[in-house]
Amino acid sequence: MKRTVGATALGVLAAAAVWFAWPRPIAVDLATVTEGSMEVTIDDEAKTRVRHVYTVSAPIAGKVLRISPPRHVGDQVAVDETVAVMQPTVPSFHDARTHEELQ
Repeated sequence: MKRTVGATALGVLAAAAVWFAWPRPIAVDLATVTEGSMEVTIDDEAKTRVRHVYTVSAPIAGKVLRISPPRHVGDQVAVDETVAVMQPTVPSFHDARTHEELQ
């Protein structure tokens, strides 16, 4: 009796696994393809601005003493032009983290 119930339960589980794993048809869209020219358009209102934005940073901690001449956002800078003068801070004790940062 127990074997029959176990075999029936196993058969039902196997049938359920086959039924769930059986491939089902999926809905697709059909269209006719023709040869011709293709036109791609973009219809939207926008304002395009191309800018090259650079972030100026220093690998040391310090205080900016002077920005000469005064600069504003969007000003142009020439190659090799000094933008700011920095005074490095007095170093604190030399710990492991600072040593790793310096390497």
